[in-house]
Amino acid sequence: FRKLDLKMKLVVFCLSIALVCIAIIGYVSYLSGETALKAKMTENLAAVAQSREDALLLYLRAKKIEITHIATGGILRAALEKIVTKDPEAANKIEELNRFFLKDRLPINPETLEIFALDLEGDVVASSDKESIGLAHTNEDYFAQGQKGTFIGDVFLSSITKEIGFIISAPVKSLTGDTLLGVVAARYDLTTLNEITTNRHGLGETGEVYIVNKDSLMITESRFLKDVILK
Repeated sequence: FRKLDLKMKLVVFCLSIALVCIAIIGYVSYLSGETALKAKMTENLAAVAQSREDALLLYLRAKKIEITHIATGGILRAALEKIVTKDPEAANKIEELNRFFLKDRLPINPETLEIFALDLEGDVVASSDKESIGLAHTNEDYFAQGQKGTFIGDVFLSSITKEIGFIISAPVKSLTGDTLLGVVAARYDLTTLNEITTNRHGLGETGEVYIVNKDSLMITESRFLKDVILK
């Protein structure tokens, strides 16, 4: 009986050791699998974020090319030169430029809310929206930075139109040289930005992509919450 009891104890002891080893191996395997799964999920989300960033940058580059094309066009440069030098034809050129912005440029891109030209004082001298003419934008970043080169402004709520959008601006120089005449700017809505970020491809049932600005405010829509822009 003592030998049998000893054997049983040995068997139980060996089984206990085996079970402990199995439990440890299982736990380690679980942790390893969990870590691998998290790494894979993080990798997938990073790839999704990168794809949205690439699409966003491509879109903004296209917008910069668009505003630069307007800024270097002969119609705008010739008209603005007459306007800022107070040429006798200035009044006619203002009307001509208003029509050009409204009839020729605005319809090209449905998300363009307004196109306008600023003189060197920062005043709107021509616009696709005549209500804007005469307004001062002297203290705006897109006026100051737009004199130096093509500039993309932050998303903002217009105090005048109550529309949310962003502005891209560029310098306008004379036809005969490098004399700065003013700034041309276009205000866009957020349609394309939202289309890029709310694309659900690769996000499953709960993932989402959105853009946050330097002030920690959301500037594109959320998949799950309403009215989050600039909040």
